[in-house]
Amino acid sequence: MEFFLVTAVAVVLCIIIGLSSDTMIFLAAAFAGLLIISSFILFIWAFVNLVMSHRVTAQFSRIGKSPTSNFKVAYYITEGNELPNIFPEEGFLRSKFYPKNKPCKLRLSRSGKFVFDKFACATTVTGFIFSTLLVTGAAIFLLNI
Repeated sequence: MEFFLVTAVAVVLCIIIGLSSDTMIFLAAAFAGLLIISSFILFIWAFVNLVMSHRVTAQFSRIGKSPTSNFKVAYYITEGNELPNIFPEEGFLRSKFYPKNKPCKLRLSRSGKFVFDKFACATTVTGFIFSTLLVTGAAIFLLNI
């Protein structure tokens, strides 16, 4: 909902300023390109961290606010430390996705500040593949114009 509201306000402001529709389309495409590149960089960073991490056994602890953002993340206890998951928690079916008192296999980052649970691993690999394909497709499209 907020996305559409912000988009509508931006279009109205562009019309008030007097920008042509071609300029607005170019700006929208440039903004989409920045989003694509940003997601690509995020998933490269996450993928490199995932590849450099090592496997540990842990136990789900709780759902709480992330130390670095406003999202809620799953916390796991491993090697005597309570560490947050790298990505936000899945808001639905919490009892199925995060069972208490059951050991699970995680990937501990090399820095030891966060973990990758199975959902974060799937998100990282899928996001890396799709963002790579999207950047490649955008580059091919731009080179053929």
